[in-house]
This record gives sequence, structure tokens and C-alpha cells, in this order.
Amino acid sequence: MKGYEKLNSSYQASFAMIHAKHLTSMNMQQRKKYELSQIEKIELNRDKKRLEIQYNNGNKAYYNTDLSWEEI
Repeated sequence: MKGYEKLNSSYQASFAMIHAKHLTSMNMQQRKKYELSQIEKIELNRDKKRLEIQYNNGNKAYYNTDLSWEEI
């Protein structure tokens, strides 16, 4: 995942928790499209205090510091 290595340990831990919660909100077929291997890149938006996730399928999600997410 491009960008993951640039995150500090706090953001890496937040990412792991939010991603796990995000996957549990989906059925098994949907999960396959959003697994770790399907993430193209992760960018930290410091101004908005969130992680911006880009998937290989073109979808995006925002992972917020309150452990919520938004699908774009």
C-alpha cells in the first residue's frame, strides 16, 4: 500500500482499527473488493485529520480520527 510507510504508528493503528470495522460492515463478496491487497494508496490529510484511502477499483474512503469512515 503506497503511503502506509509514511504514517506514524498512531495513524497506522487507527488505520488498522477502522479498516477492520469497515470490512465488518460488508458482506463477504464486497469485502474482497476492499481487502488490504486492494488498497492502492493511503494519504494523510493533516488539515482534515483523516486518512484518504484509494482502492484499485477506483473507490475512495475517508478514515476519520474518531474511528468512523465515509465512502466517497
